[in-house]
Amino acid sequence: MANVDSLKEDPEVPTKVTIGEQAKVKASYWVYGGLFTAPVVSAAAFISLFTPDDENPSESQVWMHVGVPFVILFIVQLFSLSSLSNAFGMDIIQERNECVSLKTSMKTTLSNLALVSALLLGTVLGMLQSRSGDTLEAKWYGLILVMSVCFNLIAVIEAVLGTLYIDPLSEIAATQFVYENLIYFGEPITMTIAGFLNFALATLLFVFDNYGNEAGILASCLFWFVAMRLAVTYQTLSSWSNPFVTAAEREDRRVIFQAIMGAYTGSSGQSTSVQVVPST
Repeated sequence: MANVDSLKEDPEVPTKVTIGEQAKVKASYWVYGGLFTAPVVSAAAFISLFTPDDENPSESQVWMHVGVPFVILFIVQLFSLSSLSNAFGMDIIQERNECVSLKTSMKTTLSNLALVSALLLGTVLGMLQSRSGDTLEAKWYGLILVMSVCFNLIAVIEAVLGTLYIDPLSEIAATQFVYENLIYFGEPITMTIAGFLNFALATLLFVFDNYGNEAGILASCLFWFVAMRLAVTYQTLSSWSNPFVTAAEREDRRVIFQAIMGAYTGSSGQSTSVQVVPST
């Protein structure tokens, strides 16, 4: 193990060693993580506790208790995912070192995401085909699994497309390509997370339906802790500042990102072209 004192004497290593920061409990991260993940858990409990338990529901009941609420849930997830995709895209470039190949890093990341999403996709498809949709809760179970399938499909195909188009580019061209298409490099991980969340939501519905409300509530609390812990991990990793990146470099990247997003949204009213050339 490296000696901390020796690190301080090395000009290539920052003098400020922040290993002790890992032991600190950041209460705000836990609060934000809990608030962000609570709706996922509460959705499972709300569906299970307040959906009528009819064996043969009418068409109007299906639309009132499943169809319309499901569309609302889908729209809420899409809006949440769009902001998260931008955050992941910014994280990709904000703290990166210029000496590291962005092309190679993105190819590795996209390949891993495609593999993970494909494995989850197989599991979800197996769950979807193992149960019929006779009751309202069973219909919820099937639709949420279908939503998980859709998100995982997007993650797999976007990861494959990203690898396909970045592979023949030079390092400078690949950097320009990533900067101009950041949302499509942040979206695969976002869609993978959405696939996992809906997979967990369907699992909670299964627990409620087969093991009772008491077991379902306890399972929801356990999943809430898991989701909250992952949210805290993301906030911690995302807030880390690379000591080898200067404040000027970080600000330049932020300005470039804002210019690109302005071109996407058309906020300037004109076509915008941003030239990105990595430092030598």
